[in-house]
Amino acid sequence: MARIFLVEDDADVRAVIERALSDCGHEVAATSDYATAERAVLHAAFDLLITDVSLPGGSGRGLGQEAALRGVPTLFITGDFGHMTALEAEGASLLRKPFRLQALHDAVSDLLGAAGAVR
Repeated sequence: MARIFLVEDDADVRAVIERALSDCGHEVAATSDYATAERAVLHAAFDLLITDVSLPGGSGRGLGQEAALRGVPTLFITGDFGHMTALEAEGASLLRKPFRLQALHDAVSDLLGAAGAVR
C-alpha cells in the first residue's frame, strides 16, 4: 500500500481516481486546491504525486518539479495536447484524459515499483 497525493480540479475525475486507488488498498489524499497541494508537496509525506497539469492558481508541472526534488515520482494527467507533447518530450509519466482505469493502475504500479515503494 502506498500513500498517494492526488491534485485534480475536476471533482468527478478526482472522485473516480481516488476511489479506484483506494479500492486497490492505497491511502489517497486528494485536493483541488493548488495552495494545499503546494504545502503537501513541500512536506513530501507521500510516495506518489498524481496531478493534473492545468490547475487554477498554479501549475501541476511545478508541483511535479518540487516533488522530484524530494525524490517523489509524479504521474501527470491532462487532456491538453500542448501539455502532453511537452511532457512526453521531457520523458514524464503521463496519462491523457480520458483514460481507462487499467491504464491508471498500470502507471501507478510502474511508478511505485520504480521508486521502490511498498504496494
